[in-house]
Amino acid sequence: FHRKGGGSISIAEPFITGFQYSRTQDGKSLTRNTEQDAEVEYFYHAEAAGGFTKALDLYSLGVVLCEVGRWELLADSVPSTEKEKLKRRAWATKFVTRGPLADLGWRMGERYRDVVRTLLTLELPDDKDDFFAHEFLSKIIMPIEACKV
Repeated sequence: FHRKGGGSISIAEPFITGFQYSRTQDGKSLTRNTEQDAEVEYFYHAEAAGGFTKALDLYSLGVVLCEVGRWELLADSVPSTEKEKLKRRAWATKFVTRGPLADLGWRMGERYRDVVRTLLTLELPDDKDDFFAHEFLSKIIMPIEACKV
């Protein structure tokens, strides 16, 4: 968000930056994180070791929405004795799709939880599939849009 002329911030007009770091529509990034940081590694799906795709980016969106719904970083909900396990993507993926996801139901409602589950379990078709846009709209956008607070 950026400040208007009078110094106030308008949440109705977000200012989005950072697109220089995005991938092309049909591209697959082979970028790998050489230094694994337990504080961020869990944002990546276990399958991302071979590169990133739109589906794996949507998994990361699911992690972010899970954190928003819980009002806490998922890394903070892991006991300190197990923090190092977050570096192992397979362990982190299982962790995220179990306890924290189940916890969303009573916090945010079933609709929100189901959207996050769809993203975390990679239930959407491949983005090259003709039905991807329809499924994304009907399983993610419309339910999120219908959420009320």
